[in-house]
Amino acid sequence: MLKKADVVSRLDARLQGEIDNEELVEWAHECFIGDNEGENPFDEEWVDIIDEVIYRLQASDEPEMDLTEEVLKDLRQKLAD
Repeated sequence: MLKKADVVSRLDARLQGEIDNEELVEWAHECFIGDNEGENPFDEEWVDIIDEVIYRLQASDEPEMDLTEEVLKDLRQKLAD
C-alpha cells in the first residue's frame, strides 16, 4: 500500500537532490500503475490527495507543468495538511 509518508519521502528526496525530476516522475508513474492494477493501492484514508499528487508528478512532461522547487514544496505541503 502506498502511504502518504511514502510520497512525502520521495518529494523530500527530490528536494534534497538525492533523486532528479526524471526519477521522481518514473516513480510516480510506477505508483499509478501499481494502484490501477491493484498491486500497490493508495492508502484509502488519503487516496484523493495521493492521487492528486501522483497525477501532477506524471503531468510534468508538459512544459507548463514543470516540476520546479516551488511546485514540489506545494505538493509536499498538500500531503502535510
